[in-house]
Amino acid sequence: MLNASTPLIHNLVDALNSHDPAQVARYYTPDFRGMDVSLGTRYCNRQDVVMAFEQNLHAFPDLRMEAHGMLAYDNRVMFVWTLTGTQHGVFAHIPPTHKFVTACGASVLHLRDGHIHRGMRLWDLAGLLRDLGFLPELPNADGEHQSELLFAFFQDAKVC
Repeated sequence: MLNASTPLIHNLVDALNSHDPAQVARYYTPDFRGMDVSLGTRYCNRQDVVMAFEQNLHAFPDLRMEAHGMLAYDNRVMFVWTLTGTQHGVFAHIPPTHKFVTACGASVLHLRDGHIHRGMRLWDLAGLLRDLGFLPELPNADGEHQSELLFAFFQDAKVC
């Protein structure tokens, strides 16, 4: 269902891809509260979001986000996304590997007055660690890897 939050999410993705922390910050309320479930990180205000964005951008200077689907109702929106980038800086205490990664995830956001007021992000940390070479690949029964199945799903291709 599309609603008034749809342009906000598309604009947020554009801001993230601009690599401009000030552009990203303008989409959050000053008293934003949220968490990254995968990393166990809490965000207690807009500045925490900006700091995390800057740290991720330092670790992955070519970071790109693509939104694949969105559900919106009232003042809540959930969207599914992929992030891609090459690790050239420290990420989660992991020194640079110079490897290209793809991370798939979803964000659930609560909006207030056209800004993001609360949020939760859940993403495939194990997949990112596989891309960095710290975990083995886990092929499914057909020999396909999880990332291939996710991309096929997002592109409405046959996955079963």
